[in-house]
Amino acid sequence: MRFASLAAVAGDLVAIESCSWGLFQIMGYHWQRLGYASAATFRAAMESGEAAQLEAFARFIEAEPALLKALQAKRWADVAKLYNGPAYKENLYEASWRRPTPARKGWPHDGRPRPATSALC
Repeated sequence: MRFASLAAVAGDLVAIESCSWGLFQIMGYHWQRLGYASAATFRAAMESGEAAQLEAFARFIEAEPALLKALQAKRWADVAKLYNGPAYKENLYEASWRRPTPARKGWPHDGRPRPATSALC
């Protein structure tokens, strides 16, 4: 269900919190834990572009010390479990964390801005 449809039925707050946002697909219900003033502020940040999405990802890591330790140690199964949840094996998330990507080789990827990614609901 697209964000607008969900918002029309359940309201903006429920829609924001029910969707994953940006390049790192952070669930909207994390907005308060990540230090955003409101769910709407979180949404606006995610829609503003990659820099704000990277900031949200950094906040997510800082809020989860075990995830930071797993990333630093390159324990990809632990990273996948902590970030993606218990179904990480079935969804092959560990492999995606192991695989080098342009975003992990340097930021920004090639220096050209890309449009902000939308919510995935």
